[in-house]
Amino acid sequence: MKTPNIGESLEVDNAEGQAEMQARRDYQGASQRDGGIVQSTNITLEIVALSGSEQPLPPKGVCNLGSIDLSKLLTKNKEIDWYRLEIIVKLAVKFLDSVIYKTTYPTKEIEEWSMANAPIGLGIMGYADILLMQQVPYGSDKALQILEDVMKFIYDKAEEESIRLGQELGIPEECKKLSVPRRNITLLTVAPTGSISLMAGCSSGIEPVFSEITIRNDKTGTYTFENDLADKPYFRCAVSSNGATEVTWEEHIKTLASAQKHVDSGVSKTINFPTHTHKETMAKAIIMAWKEGCKGVAMYRNGSRKTEVLSPKNLKKDKCPICGNDMVVIDEKKKCLVCTKDVVLGKFTTSYD
Repeated sequence: MKTPNIGESLEVDNAEGQAEMQARRDYQGASQRDGGIVQSTNITLEIVALSGSEQPLPPKGVCNLGSIDLSKLLTKNKEIDWYRLEIIVKLAVKFLDSVIYKTTYPTKEIEEWSMANAPIGLGIMGYADILLMQQVPYGSDKALQILEDVMKFIYDKAEEESIRLGQELGIPEECKKLSVPRRNITLLTVAPTGSISLMAGCSSGIEPVFSEITIRNDKTGTYTFENDLADKPYFRCAVSSNGATEVTWEEHIKTLASAQKHVDSGVSKTINFPTHTHKETMAKAIIMAWKEGCKGVAMYRNGSRKTEVLSPKNLKKDKCPICGNDMVVIDEKKKCLVCTKDVVLGKFTTSYD
Protein backbone atom coordinates (compact mmCIF):
# COMPACT_ATOMS: atom_id res chain seq x y z
CA MET A 1 0.00 0.00 0.00
CA LYS A 2 1.38 3.37 -1.00
CA THR A 3 2.09 5.83 1.81
CA PRO A 4 0.69 9.31 1.00
CA ASN A 5 2.96 12.29 0.49
CA ILE A 6 2.23 15.70 1.91
CA GLY A 7 -0.61 17.33 -0.02
CA GLU A 8 -2.23 14.09 -1.21
CA SER A 9 -5.96 13.60 -0.63
CA LEU A 10 -7.12 11.11 1.98
CA GLU A 11 -9.59 8.43 0.97
CA VAL A 12 -12.02 6.72 3.33
CA ASP A 13 -13.19 3.30 2.16
CA ASN A 14 -15.90 2.42 4.68
CA ALA A 15 -19.43 3.82 4.45
CA GLU A 16 -19.38 5.34 7.94
CA GLY A 17 -16.12 7.12 7.22
CA GLN A 18 -17.44 8.45 3.90
CA ALA A 19 -20.56 9.80 5.61
CA GLU A 20 -18.50 11.56 8.25
CA MET A 21 -16.14 13.05 5.68
CA GLN A 22 -19.18 14.28 3.72
CA ALA A 23 -20.48 15.93 6.89
CA ARG A 24 -17.10 17.55 7.29
CA ARG A 25 -17.23 18.86 3.73
CA ASP A 26 -20.74 20.19 4.28
CA TYR A 27 -19.40 22.09 7.26
CA GLN A 28 -17.39 24.13 4.71
CA GLY A 29 -14.65 25.16 7.06
CA ALA A 30 -16.76 27.49 9.16
CA SER A 31 -16.83 27.42 12.94
CA GLN A 32 -19.42 29.06 15.15
CA ARG A 33 -18.39 31.16 18.11
CA ASP A 34 -19.68 34.21 19.97
CA GLY A 35 -19.77 37.17 17.62
CA GLY A 36 -20.35 35.34 14.31
CA ILE A 37 -18.84 32.87 11.87
CA VAL A 38 -15.15 32.46 11.19
CA GLN A 39 -14.38 31.16 7.70
CA SER A 40 -11.18 29.65 6.40
CA THR A 41 -9.12 31.49 3.80
CA ASN A 42 -8.26 28.41 1.71
CA ILE A 43 -9.97 25.13 0.92
CA THR A 44 -7.69 22.49 -0.59
CA LEU A 45 -8.92 19.06 -1.70
CA GLU A 46 -12.11 19.72 0.26
CA ILE A 47 -10.10 19.79 3.49
CA VAL A 48 -9.88 23.13 5.27
CA ALA A 49 -6.37 24.62 5.06
CA LEU A 50 -5.39 27.49 7.34
CA SER A 51 -2.13 29.40 7.63
CA GLY A 52 -2.02 28.42 11.29
CA SER A 53 -4.41 26.16 13.19
CA GLU A 54 -3.99 28.25 16.34
CA GLN A 55 -5.78 31.33 14.98
CA PRO A 56 -8.70 31.03 12.55
CA LEU A 57 -9.46 34.54 11.31
CA PRO A 58 -11.89 36.24 8.92
CA PRO A 59 -10.71 38.50 6.07
CA LYS A 60 -8.84 41.54 7.46
CA GLY A 61 -8.61 39.80 10.85
CA VAL A 62 -5.55 40.07 13.08
CA CYS A 63 -4.64 38.94 16.59
CA ASN A 64 -1.57 39.42 18.78
CA LEU A 65 -0.44 36.40 20.77
CA GLY A 66 1.43 35.76 24.00
CA SER A 67 2.41 32.64 25.93
CA ILE A 68 2.96 31.83 29.62
CA ASP A 69 5.88 29.55 30.53
CA LEU A 70 4.30 27.01 32.88
CA SER A 71 7.65 25.42 33.70
CA LYS A 72 8.54 28.48 35.81
CA LEU A 73 5.32 28.25 37.83
CA LEU A 74 5.76 25.12 39.92
CA THR A 75 6.19 25.27 43.69
CA LYS A 76 8.91 23.41 45.60
CA ASN A 77 6.40 20.58 45.94
CA LYS A 78 6.08 20.44 42.14
CA GLU A 79 2.53 21.79 42.23
CA ILE A 80 1.22 24.61 40.03
CA ASP A 81 1.35 27.97 41.78
CA TRP A 82 -2.19 29.07 41.00
CA TYR A 83 -1.80 32.41 42.78
CA ARG A 84 1.18 33.45 40.63
CA LEU A 85 -0.52 32.11 37.52
CA GLU A 86 -3.58 34.26 38.17
CA ILE A 87 -1.44 37.39 38.51
CA ILE A 88 0.45 36.59 35.31
CA VAL A 89 -2.74 35.86 33.34
CA LYS A 90 -4.31 39.19 34.28
CA LEU A 91 -1.13 41.13 33.52
CA ALA A 92 -0.81 39.33 30.20
CA VAL A 93 -4.40 40.15 29.19
CA LYS A 94 -3.84 43.81 29.99
CA PHE A 95 -0.54 43.78 28.07
CA LEU A 96 -1.96 42.08 24.96
CA ASP A 97 -4.94 44.42 24.98
CA SER A 98 -2.62 47.44 25.15
CA VAL A 99 -0.65 46.19 22.13
CA ILE A 100 -3.83 46.48 20.01
CA TYR A 101 -3.97 50.23 20.56
CA LYS A 102 -0.22 50.80 20.18
CA THR A 103 0.05 48.98 16.85
CA THR A 104 0.45 50.66 13.47
CA TYR A 105 -1.74 48.68 11.04
CA PRO A 106 -0.90 48.12 7.35
CA THR A 107 -4.42 49.03 6.10
CA LYS A 108 -7.40 50.99 7.36
CA GLU A 109 -9.67 47.96 7.00
CA ILE A 110 -7.47 45.85 9.27
CA GLU A 111 -7.29 48.63 11.83
CA GLU A 112 -11.07 49.08 11.85
CA TRP A 113 -11.63 45.34 12.32
CA SER A 114 -9.10 45.22 15.14
CA MET A 115 -10.67 48.17 16.96
CA ALA A 116 -14.16 46.69 16.61
CA ASN A 117 -13.14 43.24 17.92
CA ALA A 118 -9.93 43.71 19.96
CA PRO A 119 -8.96 40.00 19.86
CA ILE A 120 -6.11 38.65 21.96
CA GLY A 121 -4.59 35.17 22.10
CA LEU A 122 -3.02 34.16 25.41
CA GLY A 123 -1.55 30.67 25.54
CA ILE A 124 0.97 28.45 27.26
CA MET A 125 4.30 26.74 26.71
CA GLY A 126 6.38 24.45 28.93
CA TYR A 127 3.53 21.94 29.32
CA ALA A 128 5.73 18.90 28.65
CA ASP A 129 8.25 20.23 31.17
CA ILE A 130 5.78 20.38 34.04
CA LEU A 131 4.64 16.84 33.28
CA LEU A 132 8.22 15.62 33.50
CA MET A 133 8.80 17.53 36.72
CA GLN A 134 5.61 16.00 38.15
CA GLN A 135 6.59 12.56 36.77
CA VAL A 136 3.37 12.30 34.75
CA PRO A 137 3.50 10.55 31.34
CA TYR A 138 2.47 12.80 28.44
CA GLY A 139 -0.89 11.72 26.99
CA SER A 140 -2.01 9.89 30.13
CA ASP A 141 -5.41 10.57 31.71
CA LYS A 142 -3.72 12.52 34.50
CA ALA A 143 -1.77 14.63 32.00
CA LEU A 144 -4.97 15.44 30.10
CA GLN A 145 -6.71 16.47 33.32
CA ILE A 146 -3.80 18.75 34.27
CA LEU A 147 -4.04 20.43 30.86
CA GLU A 148 -7.80 20.91 31.11
CA ASP A 149 -7.51 22.34 34.64
CA VAL A 150 -4.79 24.78 33.56
CA MET A 151 -6.61 25.99 30.44
CA LYS A 152 -9.93 26.39 32.27
CA PHE A 153 -8.23 28.39 35.03
CA ILE A 154 -6.46 30.62 32.52
CA TYR A 155 -9.66 31.20 30.54
CA ASP A 156 -11.69 32.06 33.64
CA LYS A 157 -9.10 34.56 34.90
CA ALA A 158 -8.58 36.03 31.42
CA GLU A 159 -12.32 36.54 31.07
CA GLU A 160 -12.51 38.22 34.49
CA GLU A 161 -9.77 40.66 33.48
CA SER A 162 -11.29 41.35 30.05
CA ILE A 163 -14.65 42.14 31.66
CA ARG A 164 -12.91 44.47 34.12
CA LEU A 165 -10.99 46.20 31.34
CA GLY A 166 -14.21 46.64 29.38
CA GLN A 167 -15.82 48.37 32.33
CA GLU A 168 -12.76 50.56 32.82
CA LEU A 169 -11.72 51.36 29.24
CA GLY A 170 -14.81 50.66 27.15
CA ILE A 171 -16.21 47.73 25.19
CA PRO A 172 -15.52 47.46 21.42
CA GLU A 173 -18.56 47.35 19.16
CA GLU A 174 -18.50 43.64 18.28
CA CYS A 175 -17.73 42.65 21.88
CA LYS A 176 -21.05 44.19 22.94
CA LYS A 177 -22.76 41.30 21.15
CA LEU A 178 -21.24 38.68 23.47
CA SER A 179 -23.47 37.08 26.09
CA VAL A 180 -21.25 38.80 28.68
CA PRO A 181 -19.76 41.96 27.10
CA ARG A 182 -16.04 42.39 27.64
CA ARG A 183 -12.99 44.13 26.22
CA ASN A 184 -11.82 41.36 23.85
CA ILE A 185 -13.76 39.20 21.37
CA THR A 186 -11.40 36.22 21.89
CA LEU A 187 -9.06 35.49 24.78
CA LEU A 188 -7.03 32.30 24.42
CA THR A 189 -4.89 30.71 21.72
CA VAL A 190 -2.25 27.99 21.96
CA ALA A 191 0.51 28.89 19.51
CA PRO A 192 3.50 26.76 18.39
CA THR A 193 6.01 28.95 20.33
CA GLY A 194 8.94 27.36 18.48
CA SER A 195 11.33 30.30 18.75
CA ILE A 196 10.13 31.94 21.96
CA SER A 197 10.23 28.64 23.85
CA LEU A 198 13.89 28.32 22.87
CA MET A 199 14.55 31.77 24.29
CA ALA A 200 12.56 30.96 27.43
CA GLY A 201 14.29 27.61 27.88
CA CYS A 202 11.16 25.45 27.95
CA SER A 203 9.25 22.94 25.83
CA SER A 204 7.16 24.40 23.02
CA GLY A 205 3.42 24.99 23.37
CA ILE A 206 1.59 21.86 24.46
CA GLU A 207 3.91 19.61 22.45
CA PRO A 208 5.80 16.69 24.01
CA VAL A 209 9.59 16.66 24.11
CA PHE A 210 10.57 15.91 20.52
CA SER A 211 13.15 13.18 21.17
CA GLU A 212 15.71 11.95 23.70
CA ILE A 213 18.36 13.74 21.65
CA THR A 214 17.11 16.33 19.18
CA ILE A 215 19.05 17.88 16.32
CA ARG A 216 17.83 21.37 15.43
CA ASN A 217 18.81 22.94 12.10
CA ASP A 218 18.18 26.64 11.58
CA LYS A 219 19.87 29.69 10.08
CA THR A 220 22.18 30.06 13.09
CA GLY A 221 23.60 26.54 12.90
CA THR A 222 23.00 22.98 14.06
CA TYR A 223 22.38 22.25 17.73
CA THR A 224 21.88 19.17 19.86
CA PHE A 225 19.43 19.08 22.74
CA GLU A 226 19.67 16.23 25.23
CA ASN A 227 17.06 15.47 27.89
CA ASP A 228 18.39 14.15 31.19
CA LEU A 229 15.13 12.33 31.99
CA ALA A 230 15.04 10.29 28.79
CA ASP A 231 15.66 7.03 30.67
CA LYS A 232 12.79 7.53 33.13
CA PRO A 233 9.63 5.35 32.82
CA TYR A 234 7.39 8.44 32.60
CA PHE A 235 9.37 10.03 29.74
CA ARG A 236 7.45 10.34 26.48
CA CYS A 237 8.55 11.92 23.20
CA ALA A 238 7.17 12.61 19.75
CA VAL A 239 9.84 10.66 17.84
CA SER A 240 12.13 8.19 19.58
CA SER A 241 15.73 7.65 18.52
CA ASN A 242 16.99 5.53 21.40
CA GLY A 243 14.06 3.38 22.47
CA ALA A 244 11.95 5.80 24.55
CA THR A 245 8.16 5.44 24.47
CA GLU A 246 6.57 7.56 21.75
CA VAL A 247 3.33 9.47 22.12
CA THR A 248 0.68 7.74 20.00
CA TRP A 249 -1.36 9.67 17.47
CA GLU A 250 -4.45 9.04 19.59
CA GLU A 251 -2.72 10.61 22.61
CA HIS A 252 -1.69 13.58 20.46
CA ILE A 253 -5.30 14.18 19.42
CA LYS A 254 -6.66 13.73 22.95
CA THR A 255 -4.14 16.34 24.14
CA LEU A 256 -5.21 18.72 21.38
CA ALA A 257 -8.88 18.20 22.26
CA SER A 258 -8.28 18.69 25.99
CA ALA A 259 -6.71 22.08 25.35
CA GLN A 260 -9.40 23.10 22.86
CA LYS A 261 -12.19 22.62 25.44
CA HIS A 262 -11.26 25.89 27.13
CA VAL A 263 -9.73 27.83 24.22
CA ASP A 264 -12.05 30.11 22.25
CA SER A 265 -9.67 30.46 19.29
CA GLY A 266 -7.58 27.56 17.97
CA VAL A 267 -4.83 25.30 19.23
CA SER A 268 -1.56 24.55 17.44
CA LYS A 269 -0.53 20.92 17.90
CA THR A 270 1.34 18.56 15.59
CA ILE A 271 0.07 14.99 15.31
CA ASN A 272 3.22 12.98 14.56
CA PHE A 273 3.02 9.75 12.57
CA PRO A 274 5.71 7.14 11.85
CA THR A 275 7.27 7.15 8.39
CA HIS A 276 5.29 4.21 7.02
CA THR A 277 1.85 5.28 8.25
CA HIS A 278 -0.94 4.40 5.80
CA LYS A 279 -3.38 6.98 4.51
CA GLU A 280 -6.31 5.12 6.13
CA THR A 281 -4.75 5.71 9.54
CA MET A 282 -4.33 9.40 8.84
CA ALA A 283 -7.97 9.57 7.71
CA LYS A 284 -9.01 7.99 11.02
CA ALA A 285 -7.02 10.66 12.84
CA ILE A 286 -8.86 13.46 11.02
CA ILE A 287 -12.22 11.90 11.90
CA MET A 288 -11.19 11.42 15.55
CA ALA A 289 -10.05 15.06 15.82
CA TRP A 290 -13.39 16.19 14.37
CA LYS A 291 -15.36 13.99 16.77
CA GLU A 292 -13.32 15.26 19.73
CA GLY A 293 -14.23 18.86 18.91
CA CYS A 294 -10.90 20.08 17.54
CA LYS A 295 -11.14 23.16 15.31
CA GLY A 296 -8.14 22.10 13.25
CA VAL A 297 -5.49 19.40 13.11
CA ALA A 298 -1.89 19.59 11.86
CA MET A 299 -0.49 16.21 10.82
CA TYR A 300 3.08 15.29 9.95
CA ARG A 301 4.47 11.99 8.72
CA ASN A 302 8.09 11.68 9.84
CA GLY A 303 10.60 11.81 7.03
CA SER A 304 8.18 13.28 4.48
CA ARG A 305 10.43 16.32 4.02
CA LYS A 306 14.03 16.10 2.85
CA THR A 307 15.19 18.72 5.35
CA GLU A 308 13.51 18.94 8.75
CA VAL A 309 13.90 21.63 11.39
CA LEU A 310 13.85 19.01 14.14
CA SER A 311 15.10 15.46 13.76
CA PRO A 312 15.86 12.67 16.24
CA LYS A 313 19.36 11.28 16.36
CA ASN A 314 20.96 8.18 17.81
CA LEU A 315 23.87 10.42 18.64
CA LYS A 316 27.17 9.27 20.05
CA LYS A 317 28.55 12.07 22.17
CA ASP A 318 31.82 12.50 20.22
CA LYS A 319 30.50 11.89 16.69
CA CYS A 320 29.22 14.39 14.11
CA PRO A 321 25.45 14.05 13.59
CA ILE A 322 25.93 14.94 9.89
CA CYS A 323 28.72 12.65 8.73
CA GLY A 324 29.48 10.47 11.77
CA ASN A 325 33.14 11.40 12.05
CA ASP A 326 34.96 12.41 15.24
CA MET A 327 34.28 15.82 16.75
CA VAL A 328 36.90 18.11 18.25
CA VAL A 329 36.36 20.77 20.92
CA ILE A 330 37.12 24.34 19.81
CA ASP A 331 36.20 27.31 22.03
CA GLU A 332 34.09 25.02 24.22
CA LYS A 333 32.04 23.88 21.21
CA LYS A 334 32.24 20.60 19.34
CA LYS A 335 33.19 20.96 15.68
CA CYS A 336 33.51 18.47 12.83
CA LEU A 337 36.68 18.92 10.77
CA VAL A 338 35.60 16.44 8.10
CA CYS A 339 32.01 17.42 7.28
CA THR A 340 31.90 19.64 4.20
CA LYS A 341 29.33 21.86 5.87
CA ASP A 342 31.81 22.58 8.67
CA VAL A 343 28.94 22.66 11.17
CA VAL A 344 29.44 24.04 14.65
CA LEU A 345 27.32 22.39 17.32
CA GLY A 346 26.19 24.06 20.48
CA LYS A 347 25.24 21.47 23.09
CA PHE A 348 22.32 22.06 25.46
CA THR A 349 21.14 19.72 28.19
CA THR A 350 17.61 19.99 29.52
CA SER A 351 17.71 19.48 33.27
CA TYR A 352 14.94 19.67 35.85
CA ASP A 353 16.08 20.87 39.24
